[in-house]
Parts: sequence; C-alpha cells; structure tokens
Amino acid sequence: MQLSEFAALVALPSFDLPVAGTVHNTDKLLGTDGFVGIKTGSDDAAGGCFMFRAHRSGGDLTGVVLGRRGHNLIAAGLDAARELAQTVA
Repeated sequence: MQLSEFAALVALPSFDLPVAGTVHNTDKLLGTDGFVGIKTGSDDAAGGCFMFRAHRSGGDLTGVVLGRRGHNLIAAGLDAARELAQTVA
C-alpha cells in the first residue's frame, strides 16, 4: 500500500483489463467503515480469505483473514474482517 499506484488500483470497484475485459472487485466493504481495499479470495481448500486495509482513528489497520467457512466464502472472509476491524478503534 506504500505504492500509490497499487493503493489506487485495489481501491477501485472495477477495472478494465485489455485482454480480460472488466474485472469486478468482490470487496463489498470497499468504501465503507474506512475500508480501502486490498484483495478477496476463496476456494474450498482455503476457505474465505481477505487481505485488507482500513483507515482508523489511531492509524491504518492492515490485516489478513484466512480459512473462513460458510455458505458464501467471500462473505465469510469479509464478515470476519469487519468484526476484526471493529475491535480496533
């Protein structure tokens, strides 16, 4: 996140790639409660995962949530990150 180009890219709700077309960010926390990105991911083996950055009154919070289970793996990772971020004011 120290690279301004990277920070700007992961904060976008979507991005047009020349060969792949439009790629949509699945980070539903983006732009809410201070969340400014970074990357969601999931598969059956890894579960719901989310690397995130959120602005907080005490400074920026960077975290990673791994291995969340549930019906919707992406949502499970995002929910865990929201809970974690709420514990840090």
